[in-house]
Amino acid sequence: MKQIFFVSLFLLLAVFLIPLAVIPDEPLISVPAVDGDDNGVPYEEAVPYPSPADDYPSPEPEEATASFDESIYVTVSISGAETDLTLREYLRGVLAGEIPASFPEEALKAQAVAARTYIMRDPDLLFCDDPGHCMAYSTGFDSRLDAAVEMTDGEVLVYDGEPILAVFFSAASGRTENAADVWGGEYPYLIAVDSAGDEASPRWSDTVTVAQDDFWAAVDLPRSDTPFGTVTRTPSGGVSTIEIGGVEIRGTEIRRLFGLNSINFTAALIGGSVVFETKGHGHGVGMPQWGARAMALNGAGYGDILWHYYTDTRLERLPPP
Repeated sequence: MKQIFFVSLFLLLAVFLIPLAVIPDEPLISVPAVDGDDNGVPYEEAVPYPSPADDYPSPEPEEATASFDESIYVTVSISGAETDLTLREYLRGVLAGEIPASFPEEALKAQAVAARTYIMRDPDLLFCDDPGHCMAYSTGFDSRLDAAVEMTDGEVLVYDGEPILAVFFSAASGRTENAADVWGGEYPYLIAVDSAGDEASPRWSDTVTVAQDDFWAAVDLPRSDTPFGTVTRTPSGGVSTIEIGGVEIRGTEIRRLFGLNSINFTAALIGGSVVFETKGHGHGVGMPQWGARAMALNGAGYGDILWHYYTDTRLERLPPP
């Protein structure tokens, strides 16, 4: 029994000890030292972790490249001739006609969303290139404007699930106007908000001088040496009504009659003329483009700009039909 035990012990030791005697000094598989790759990053740290793309299937190619704007057509009267354009083509022309391409990218994107929303409220309308009736339109396309349209493809502002009346204008006088104070209609998302930085617009302040004869002819009232009476103003400072020759006239009508830049004006009889001084540029409702510019320069994204000027709205991306 002892002989069998020692034989077994000898065999067991041989199994474990002999391989150790033949292991070389260097490992059989060379492992690179953790020095660094071309960018100075250790090899061990350079091994990429799985990305979401590795774990989840990518969208189908058609889903990734489909464009809402290129799938929608609108009819536009350009120089009196009706033509069908894709929404993208029309928006490119609208931005070219409505806003300087030099504005910050986020302001351009906000303008693209507002214009698209305005169109999608009723895309079956006949649009035109007359800024007095429709949005301005120009064929002077610019790559920065095109990019703003493409980067916001299909995005609109909604309220109660419907695209809003996303009106816009050039420059506020310090505060936008309530739609009800200007047009008489109630829009819960078109309410007055503060707007800073609009005074950077070259047309923010203006003076219009009208000869007395032309003034009285325009208002169609008997001439008076003391033409102006009580003035009522909106909460934002615009003229709601003004008494002229004892007759109350809306500020919007005075703006129309004399081509004033805004309804935020003063009127005075100076010498033989009536002199109007205005602040701001445009109807004053919705998003002022120069206010959007100021917000963008201060770091605001286009969503923040839109939510500031269109109260309680939500940004949504419409899927291609």
